Order: sequence, then C-alpha cells, then structure tokens
Amino acid sequence: MSSLPPGDHDSSDDASLLKQLKVKHQIKQEAALANVQDMLNKMTQKCFQKCINHPAESLAGYEQKCIAMCVDRYMESYRLVARTYGERLQREHSKLSDEEIDELGRQSGTM
Repeated sequence: MSSLPPGDHDSSDDASLLKQLKVKHQIKQEAALANVQDMLNKMTQKCFQKCINHPAESLAGYEQKCIAMCVDRYMESYRLVARTYGERLQREHSKLSDEEIDELGRQSGTM
C-alpha cells in the first residue's frame, strides 16, 4: 500500500482506496455472473447434444428423463467445484483482508 508515515495521509486516500475496493468487488460480481451464464450455455448445449436425437415439437419421455439426469449431474458437479473454489478464495481473501487492515492501521496510527 502507501509508504506514507502514520498520520501523513488524508481522507482522499481512504476514499480512493474504498472506491478501488468497490470497483474490484463489482468486477468480481460481473465475472461471477458471466461464469454462471457460460455454465448454463454449456450445460444446455451438452445436454441437448447428449439427449435429443431428433428435435420435435415436444420431448419424448426418455429425452425428458435424460435431460433431467444430465442437468442434475452438471449442476452437482458445478456446485462441488464452485464450493471448493469459493472456500479457497475466501481463505485467500481473508488473509489479504487481514494484511490490508494491518497496513491501514499502521498508516493511520490507530493500531
């Protein structure tokens, strides 16, 4: 972060840092939404290719069952990967947040 001595910065530095953190958070949210949309598109494509042999006005019973099972497997896999990845990110974020809080405390002289 900043190399200024404690008490040698102003509130505009804090406001700038807060703005940067908000922008990073918004970017992460948009990336997460894009990832979910991508996953849904892939799931739709893969399950359609696997389960629908001859497109028609309605789905045959076996096609409905195949799609349901395909979507269930895809979603279960996605949840497992997302949960594992989320736990990893949370651990890393917690570590970084603690370091940022310590740095801000040193800069403001309050810690």
